Amino acid sequence: MTQEKTTANHNASIPSSTCAASNRETDSDALNVELANPTPSSTSSIQPTSRSLSHLLDLTGLNTQPSITARFDEIAQSLILRHHLNLTNGQTSEDYSILEVEFYLLKPGLHVDPFTHGAEEQRRAGRWYFHRAPKPGGGVSMTGWRDGTRKGLDLTFGGPVDASAAAVSSSADPVKETRGGILLRTLMRRSDSQVICGPSLLADEVISKSGAASIRDLVQEVWAGDTYAFGNTGNDSVNSINRQVTLSVRKNDTSAPRAKVPTLYSSPRIGLDLSNPTVTPTSDHPRVVYVSKSYRYFTQPALFGDKGRVHSFVGVYSHLLAGHARSPTGPEWDTASLSSCIASILSMRPELALKYVGHFHANEPGDLEALKQYVGKAGKGASGSPAAFLGMMGVLVEGQRVGAGNTKQPTLFFGRKTK
Repeated sequence: MTQEKTTANHNASIPSSTCAASNRETDSDALNVELANPTPSSTSSIQPTSRSLSHLLDLTGLNTQPSITARFDEIAQSLILRHHLNLTNGQTSEDYSILEVEFYLLKPGLHVDPFTHGAEEQRRAGRWYFHRAPKPGGGVSMTGWRDGTRKGLDLTFGGPVDASAAAVSSSADPVKETRGGILLRTLMRRSDSQVICGPSLLADEVISKSGAASIRDLVQEVWAGDTYAFGNTGNDSVNSINRQVTLSVRKNDTSAPRAKVPTLYSSPRIGLDLSNPTVTPTSDHPRVVYVSKSYRYFTQPALFGDKGRVHSFVGVYSHLLAGHARSPTGPEWDTASLSSCIASILSMRPELALKYVGHFHANEPGDLEALKQYVGKAGKGASGSPAAFLGMMGVLVEGQRVGAGNTKQPTLFFGRKTK
């Protein structure tokens, strides 16, 4: 039995003022200032926190899935809206606004995300981790890094942030076994507003501006293994010349004039699918559970071009339907108006946004039979196909919402017929 989508003029409670505000979010100046009390973003209903970023990176005291998800939201707010990266090379210094990140975490017995590298470097929080090359039998190499267009750079998190150079014990203590990485996906260079979009290009920028020839040269020679992300650790093996080359996370200048806080969205992560041969189309399979998690956080998506646009669509669409920007007296919109709003936020054609909405509602929420078409060989490359990715997310994301009994979040209705 196949299903076809036909659109119906069912309204969603989204105010027409939402898009007018969204159009102003492309002002890059808003990214260069930190508000003392930023407006809560689309990531959750949590209130802005005064806790330091290094404190937030320590997940030791968390013992439930909801508490971990809420902490991801807090970290993303702090990292993207309240901090920036600084790369200093001698007398040259560059500041970068953080526009897009993704979270990956292995916390034994609680949060076992199968898409996490689980590299040894990820056991130490508050460090820079350049992605290691995968090993044929699984896991990652301890001696080689990903190269070419497969490079990536994480800020590690999970345990206490320790500036000392001492190695982490190999103890089986769950705290020490926690391994997490926050993948940096997009930065904006503040000196010229140049957007560096994509993990590999971002890693290239860091390597180039550091004056290094490669990741190995940067980590082992220039930094002498000192990968601490909040300044120098006092590692005596790093000579005075190499100490002049640093990449660090810094708080934004709160004395600067205030500006509008850009909206912070969340969506499923990029590049993940269910093609692994071990996957079964069941609701409790780890890859099925984690592939649709909204662990990608981003702002200013119009600046990304078409990179990750289909993933951004899921985040923006979900944000609008959740009604975070809803006005009590705002008019309701039909699907065409909603698609136009999404298009303005993502800088895409309204008709393409409407098509994406159709793909997202092509299957019944939570329909595991429909999920089979995205599993195994059939699902290879689904992340790169708008129809396949959105069809899969419609099953999983909508399925999770319906299964949770969330009746407050409106969903546009798409009549279906069978043949």
